[in-house]
Amino acid sequence: MAWSYGSVAAAALLWYVIYDLTSRLYAWQRLRHIPGPFLAGFTDFWMLKTQWGGNWAQELGRVSEKYGPIARIGPNTLVICNADELRRVWSGQSRWKRSYWWYRSMRLDPTKECVLSIRDVREHQQLRAKLLPGYRGRDVDNVEPLIDTEILSFIDLIERKYVSTFDARHGSRQEIRKMELARKVQYFTLDAISSLALGKPFGHLKQDGDVFGYIELTDAALATIFMSSLLPPVLALLQSPLMRPLMPKPEDSFGMGRIIGIARDAVADRFRKEGQRDMLSSFIGHGLTQSEAGAEAAVVIIAGADTTATAIRATFLHIITNPVVYRRLQEEIDTAIITRKVTRPVITDAEAKRLPYLQAVIMEGLRIFPPVTGMMPKMSDADDVVCGKHVPAGTNVGWSALGVMQNTDIFGKDAKMFRPERWLDLPIEKQRSMEQWTYQCFSKGMRSECLGKDIAYLELNKIFFEVWKPPVL
Repeated sequence: MAWSYGSVAAAALLWYVIYDLTSRLYAWQRLRHIPGPFLAGFTDFWMLKTQWGGNWAQELGRVSEKYGPIARIGPNTLVICNADELRRVWSGQSRWKRSYWWYRSMRLDPTKECVLSIRDVREHQQLRAKLLPGYRGRDVDNVEPLIDTEILSFIDLIERKYVSTFDARHGSRQEIRKMELARKVQYFTLDAISSLALGKPFGHLKQDGDVFGYIELTDAALATIFMSSLLPPVLALLQSPLMRPLMPKPEDSFGMGRIIGIARDAVADRFRKEGQRDMLSSFIGHGLTQSEAGAEAAVVIIAGADTTATAIRATFLHIITNPVVYRRLQEEIDTAIITRKVTRPVITDAEAKRLPYLQAVIMEGLRIFPPVTGMMPKMSDADDVVCGKHVPAGTNVGWSALGVMQNTDIFGKDAKMFRPERWLDLPIEKQRSMEQWTYQCFSKGMRSECLGKDIAYLELNKIFFEVWKPPVL
């Protein structure tokens, strides 16, 4: 008896349904001993819904709080919130390697790997070794003075355009000038990192604007990147030759493509002539090809500016909404200026490190709202035991940033509260424990430790002091 087209289609559909159900049941049973949201055992829908809702870090924090140090959030995906286990999984000697799809989504150019996307451990370490001298400032002239220049430009922009005037006689404001602080902070971090990486700032602070439309377009692009990292077929399509005409290109006059183009032109300029000592010239001097240097220069700008801006903005928000913290920080800054313990016009990095409450505010800011909350999953080719649970080979294991940073066993029952005082007058052992957990936001001491953390700390050490310093004292 001949089969009709309808019968063939129905048989194919039935086969697919059986195959899909069998696959989902197998995926569920291999990790059924690890708790988590019910649907997460059968589908990635929970992760997609959470990412789409824009509250990824907060939801992972709630999952960790509810289900414990290891939880299931997808058929093949776990998150952990124990810093000790995290250091083991992320360590240089670990058998755990970067997962495929999530890190592939970190490619700025779909055809080229970069330090954010390379999965091969040896290749990644070799590239990091070439980049490290530039990131650490060993090959860059005047790192701190360059940051100081952009700090002063940031303060000048505020004082020149956004300080409300006040009529002392009548006790009323003559003019209220509103300022979107979050956006100005992005201008500062973009100008600071471009000055270090490319030898000159983009000019956001000077123009008081999103010069290339980069910020607006990147905010939208990042959401797409993180969503696609959870949808391998979509990511494969976006990075396919079919979609290449729609991707950012160096020839673009705005957005991420414009940044990539500026980096490419700066690389070409360095290969034509020598003499300038910035991060880009360091990369080239340590053996990067013209193509590799362009890709890494773009990474410095796109990754470095956004994460530092996140840390600064979150800490600003918690300071200005907490009168106790505001007053105590102001008192420490006033005292430092009156007693001439700081350099003018901009505090030095070394001087800032000697101000205990400022350092406590910075550490608490990084802890309460870490600048990097992406899952950063790792995968092992052998079975392992993680947080006391058997984890089969081939399982994605990421981290819950807020689960780590708001752990009540480490930071106290008020771990969800912004309270810099928790960092003061601690026993050495307790301080080290808290620091180790908080430094996970930079993967400190790990195989993939943030290359730009020293630059980030330099900016953090200066900007809060300079914003809170009195105009005349």
